[in-house]
Amino acid sequence: LTINPAAKDALADDDGNISAADEQLAAGDDHTKAVVQLDGTVNIAGSDNKVRVIAVLSLVNGKMQIEPRKLDLSNSNFGTIELPSIIEKSVLKQFSTTLDPGMLPFEVKPTAVRAERGALVVEGIADNVTISSNGVTTG
Repeated sequence: LTINPAAKDALADDDGNISAADEQLAAGDDHTKAVVQLDGTVNIAGSDNKVRVIAVLSLVNGKMQIEPRKLDLSNSNFGTIELPSIIEKSVLKQFSTTLDPGMLPFEVKPTAVRAERGALVVEGIADNVTISSNGVTTG
């Protein structure tokens, strides 16, 4: 599975239409949210199937929440596969998760999230922290 920033029009429907809310989200003005693209491959019955999920990455209560919004599935033998809506929703649920950015030896208040090539990034603010060759000190 790889993660990357999604294209500006990634949340558009098949006709290229995008809601005002999604357009604002894609503009990147809200640093607590980002549109991301998850790509992976799964082998089913001997054929490779490429999966692409467009999701919204949000900062919620200091954690990263991934909300899948769109699914593209293609098969190495048959090309693009259209799934019935109920099955697509079921598959998308598998990509919904909340990630804790981890414990640091000091308190950090998360302020922003984004995807960079192959990585999720959480930015934050910490007060009275010194990092030196002797380690980390607070206070």
